[in-house]
Amino acid sequence: MTSLQVFSAGGLYAVNDLNHCAYAAYKYNQGKLKFGYRQNIIIDNVASDCPEFKSLNKHIQVLPADTNIQNVACSQDIGGLGFSHDWAYDNESYQELVSQFYKGTQNCSIQFSSTLPVTNSPFASDINLITSEKPNHWQCIIKTAKRQVLFPGILISSDIKELVLDVEQRFKQKSSLTDMDFAQVYSNHNFQKTDRYTSLSLPRRTTRLSHGFIPMQNGEWALNILSTDNSWDWKFINRLTVVAKEQHLGRFYITPQPSILIKHIKGHEIPRWTQILAEYNFPMAYGDNDLLFKSFNNISLRNKLAQAFNDAAVYAHNVRITSNVKNFELDAEIFIEEISGFFSKKYRVYYRTNLDIRELDIQVTERPMKLDDLCQFIIKLMKQHHHHTPAEKLDLKASKSLLLQAPDEGHQTYACKACLTEYIEDLGDPETNTKPGTLFNDLPQSWCCPTCEEPKQSFELVGPV
Repeated sequence: MTSLQVFSAGGLYAVNDLNHCAYAAYKYNQGKLKFGYRQNIIIDNVASDCPEFKSLNKHIQVLPADTNIQNVACSQDIGGLGFSHDWAYDNESYQELVSQFYKGTQNCSIQFSSTLPVTNSPFASDINLITSEKPNHWQCIIKTAKRQVLFPGILISSDIKELVLDVEQRFKQKSSLTDMDFAQVYSNHNFQKTDRYTSLSLPRRTTRLSHGFIPMQNGEWALNILSTDNSWDWKFINRLTVVAKEQHLGRFYITPQPSILIKHIKGHEIPRWTQILAEYNFPMAYGDNDLLFKSFNNISLRNKLAQAFNDAAVYAHNVRITSNVKNFELDAEIFIEEISGFFSKKYRVYYRTNLDIRELDIQVTERPMKLDDLCQFIIKLMKQHHHHTPAEKLDLKASKSLLLQAPDEGHQTYACKACLTEYIEDLGDPETNTKPGTLFNDLPQSWCCPTCEEPKQSFELVGPV
């Protein structure tokens, strides 16, 4: 027996495939299965020759759970569950594109998403394709050894596969791409060059992702289901698949939240789904505030906050609260520090600006508060959070210095001995406003590696461009 993962690119699973996984969990793992952050299905203590796996669609892979998959991620939840519908969510363009990479890619990771950032590390894949305003047009970010680089132009859907194959071929030869690789990829493919797409504007992470039924723009409904502990009972999964077949719904989506997303439900069929959710105690809204808390040791405080949120009708999904400072540093927006006094406990609150996990600026309350004041303060933060939706610019701009100019014969390339980051004289260093054509010897002695911050002396000549 071993732990196995079932992988379908982008988290797209036919109804029958999800049902086979449920039966495999029933036979071998006390009826429990989990969803991975890469939109895979994980089943513990299962036989690799389980007959249910043999019935899966041919494009689905069954691998050891610890196998590192260069996955194709598809953020269906980003595109539709935040009420920021994008065309790829509504017309199934995500599904159409992901189907070209059903087996994944061997050497690089890909993500398809809309512009609403809900992940902790937005655009962390090697190739990131983001819906633009116009249907079937995508902006593209590629991760190089030094930075994430936005292409200054848009790519149409039919050209994406060719670009992916080009980038994947480069990853076969090296572990990470250089700025020169970026420039060559850009020149090799049919990007529609326009100044309008030389930056990427993102809304703040303030839109609450919804649990339950969400209207689609075509008049149908989507149902997004979360589990508080990411432990899914095979009977529940089986019931979902039976009803989906009856209603001729052909596909389920495992989202990065992780959750199960079911789309194209007819309005008159909603009561049937509601009945199933009630039978298995799945809440229809974010009343179960355990979803908010990360490593929260004080149970009575957690329960008090949860009750206060419910009483105030505050929805706070996608904002994590912790009493563990390590969690705050890594994966939470609010940290509550408990201060013991002679007669009672008081609390101090640390929180990220705009409750955005990407913010490095930390705010702190001026003085410790009593419990009731603490609850009211956090409720106030939550309400401000959900009514504050300014646009912001992600720090990703297309550098025109990287748009292939013919390199000068005399220009050289230097590489950092510690991390192999390259300084190409023809390209300069946009991060320090070093202009293209600046010779390495002309860099100031204070200049350092933009990746690992090793001093200039740690670079060595590796040859001409």
